[in-house]
Amino acid sequence: MNFSEQCNCEQEILLVDDEPYNLFILEYLFKINNQKVLKAENGSDCVELVKKRIDKAKNGNHNCRILKAIFMDY
Repeated sequence: MNFSEQCNCEQEILLVDDEPYNLFILEYLFKINNQKVLKAENGSDCVELVKKRIDKAKNGNHNCRILKAIFMDY
């Protein structure tokens, strides 16, 4: 894929929170606005998920963003 080409991959938003209720509400809010989401329960899971996405993009020669955004509490 040429770097000037646009990727048609669907962009997802990663939600990270250790409270299941917070993840549920955030997921609901994004989904009613037609956004695709991924969820992680903590920072370690988030980092692993992002690493896997980067490796997958590299191996597939994708020229796209790995994620649209990451929403995380502190």
